[in-house]
Amino acid sequence: MPLLRSRQPWALAASAALVAGCYVPAPASHAVLQVPATGAYVLDGAAVEAGDLSRVLTARQAQAPSLVLEIHASPQASSASIQSAVSAAKLARVRVAFASADAGSGPRP
Repeated sequence: MPLLRSRQPWALAASAALVAGCYVPAPASHAVLQVPATGAYVLDGAAVEAGDLSRVLTARQAQAPSLVLEIHASPQASSASIQSAVSAAKLARVRVAFASADAGSGPRP
């Protein structure tokens, strides 16, 4: 029994350390940017001018600091329009994720 009692505090400390390490972050907010072949931007179903994209994303990021922008680009979209969208997201300090154009119009649950 003395051997078992001497290990008990160590086992309790190890268990507490394991439980303390279990951290589940809050889910990130998502915005979906469609970039069709025309190069126009559609953010969450609303048309956005290229010049306004950074401002709109900055406003969204202020409301949701963990915002992730999912870019759904058409294979026919120009690389310049996609690069412009990425630059606007970087300027707004928004994280970027790419998805295929046929992946749907909204974030996954």
